[in-house]
Amino acid sequence: MDNVNEEMLTTKQVAEILNSSEQTVLSRFGSYPGVIDISEPTVTRRGKRPYHVLRIPRHVFNRNLHDHKV
Repeated sequence: MDNVNEEMLTTKQVAEILNSSEQTVLSRFGSYPGVIDISEPTVTRRGKRPYHVLRIPRHVFNRNLHDHKV
């Protein structure tokens, strides 16, 4: 599969599609295979949770939806 030009979704975009919060998207996709985490692991905010930045390839999003169908 040619993934070079594949659409990459942000957590905000996925949250809007799924009608959920960005925190829910982070929980659901944070460790899902194929999701790209572009967070800075060394950057910490005193007293705060780590800041995560995910990019979710469209095919990974679709696979996750298929895997979680009820």
